[in-house]
Parts: sequence; C-alpha cells; structure tokens
Amino acid sequence: MKYLFLVFALLAFSCGKKEDPAPFPKAEAPQLEVSKATIAPRIDGKPDDPAWQKTDWLKLDQLWQGQKSDQNIQYKLTWTPDALYVLVHFKNLNPQPNTGNPLEDYDRQDRLVIYLDENNSGGLYDSGFEVFTYNVLPNGFVVGYDAEKLPKTYNNHINHKIFRTKQEAYHELRIAIFDQNFKPGSPNMAVSLSPNKELGFAMAYVSMASEEKDSNTILGSVAIPEDYKNRINLDSGLFATLQLVE
Repeated sequence: MKYLFLVFALLAFSCGKKEDPAPFPKAEAPQLEVSKATIAPRIDGKPDDPAWQKTDWLKLDQLWQGQKSDQNIQYKLTWTPDALYVLVHFKNLNPQPNTGNPLEDYDRQDRLVIYLDENNSGGLYDSGFEVFTYNVLPNGFVVGYDAEKLPKTYNNHINHKIFRTKQEAYHELRIAIFDQNFKPGSPNMAVSLSPNKELGFAMAYVSMASEEKDSNTILGSVAIPEDYKNRINLDSGLFATLQLVE
C-alpha cells in the first residue's frame, strides 16, 4: 500500500509540474527604428556628438529581477555600416570599477549586459553564437562566452568609455556585430550594417545586492511576460527588433 501511495504522489507531482513555455513569438517582440549616424560618435563617454543630438532617449526601466528601483537610466541608439552605438545615461548613479579578475568576478559586480541576435531569428539559444551576450564592466573589460558557455574577454567586440560627473554618468559603446558563423581564435569579419536590416537587441543593468537586499536588481530594456521571467538568457524571441533606417 505504501508503494502505491508513492506512485500516486509521483504522478501528482509530474502532472502539477509547470512546463517551460514555447519560444516567445518573434512577431510579438517590440520594434524600434534606429536612425543612421552621418558621423560616427567618438567613443569618449560624452553625449555631445551630433548623432546623439538627433536621437531620442529610451528608458531602461523594466524590472527583470529584484526590488523596485529609483535608478533613472536612459539610453540612445544609432548605427553606421561598421557598428551599433549605444549611449547610456545614469542620472543618479555612478558605476564604479572593480579591480578584480574580470573572468572570475564579472557576475559579482554592477554591469551592463548587451544581448545581440544578428539575424533577429528569435528562438531558444544555449550554445554556439546564434546570440552574443556581453557583460560590459565599468573597469573597461567586456566578458562574453565561448561555445561551451565559459567566460571569455571580448574587448575587441565592444569599445566603450564612461564619463562621470558628481551626480551622473554616461556610458558610450561602439558594438561590432558578428553573425552565427563566428569562430573563436580565427579572423572574423564584423557584419556590415545597412538600411532595412533587423537586429535582435536587449540591454540590462545589473545592480548587485547590498546586505539589506536578498537579490540583485536587474532593469531591462524590454518588458518580459510573466510566463517568460528569467528566460532572457534562453530565448532571443524576447529581444526587441531594431529596424535600421537612414
């Protein structure tokens, strides 16, 4: 009788277990038009380039994890044939560098996280280079992953600079775009961007938990439906679609 009860208990557990949702439909992802820069921004962290004067601020305010935050973070996007450019404005926050080994402690410090899907194909990703995920650290390092999902520096993919004042900071990035044929250790050519091209893109700011908080706070650029919480690192259908325009 005891064994029969155990069988029923296991059946009840398996029936009640929530299955992972299907990949998020790419057609339902938000779409953003990104205007081309006549002159590429100079990567110095300063927001006074002509390209930035012609683009609007977008909010980095979707709570992906943790507690509600009063952090005021905005960003702008532009592009040239050579790269995608991002300018992030921290109004009441000043990211500080960490002097530790970036490959060992990148996930234990505040950072920007950039998600890129070169062909905007959407779907699940867990290996290879269908999607690039970059951890952009205030100390200048960029940490991504190899085909086995082990951390690796990718400083040659992203050139970035932080400009600080007493009350705010700007983080400016130039991001070279690579496709799924990328091979570590080989000479790889960045993809040339052109009008009408679509890129899958998402960005987040990870604020490490203090002693008073239970978990890190993550503010993202896209809203994530409840059934897809914590799946941004698995499902590129959740990324916004960037439509490159003149």
